[in-house]
Amino acid sequence: MSVEKTKMKKYVLVAPDGGWGYMICVGVILNMISITSFLTCFGVIYKELFIQLKMDSTSVTLYNGVACLVVSLSGLMNNVLLKYLSFRKLGLIAALIYNIGMFGTAFTTSKFHFFLFQGVIQSIGHGIIINLTFTVLNNYFVIKRLFAVSLAQTVAAAFGFVTPGLVKWAIEVYGFRGCILLITGVCMHTIFAMMLMQPVEWHMKKVEVFEYPEGMIFTSLLSKEDLTDDLIKVNFLTNPFT
Repeated sequence: MSVEKTKMKKYVLVAPDGGWGYMICVGVILNMISITSFLTCFGVIYKELFIQLKMDSTSVTLYNGVACLVVSLSGLMNNVLLKYLSFRKLGLIAALIYNIGMFGTAFTTSKFHFFLFQGVIQSIGHGIIINLTFTVLNNYFVIKRLFAVSLAQTVAAAFGFVTPGLVKWAIEVYGFRGCILLITGVCMHTIFAMMLMQPVEWHMKKVEVFEYPEGMIFTSLLSKEDLTDDLIKVNFLTNPFT
């Protein structure tokens, strides 16, 4: 390359786009499997419980509204909670809350208990975990973000194909309460997943960037590939997380 560059070496920290980021993908997959894959079997899992608790369609619809509201509100709380807790600490607390709600549902004997454990406690953990999970994933991946998100969603969706069969088998063998306890065991993987969510600052990569004098003109001798690489590096310098 014949262009003479007056270079001032500088370094910026950028997202790893790999490395420990793939362990973050594992954590995201575990969270998505634990939280979302059993939602499609909601009616199958709790059908007998609804009969025992005498919950009609109105009660179930009310539960759905309460759960959605709590999930949304808990997601909004993240910004405030992160001022006092780290990502991983908040994630571990949320995972414990989520599993307490799931475990308590297995022993519920009234509508109030069901609304409390499923509609409130579990939904609080749900909202916080989902919000934190994808925030951490976005922090670890910039260039490969589309690949990372697609990988996590694809694996979780693939697991969803076997979920109905597993739920049906568990209900037939252990009953619906035993099935809920088994699902709780699966959901406890959210604790391990949140332990994987290390701060991105621990794994940032140092990338060298160049400052060019003002008014520098690129000549035709500068190849398209070099120009692309330089522009990528400048983009990292100005805004490394977009």
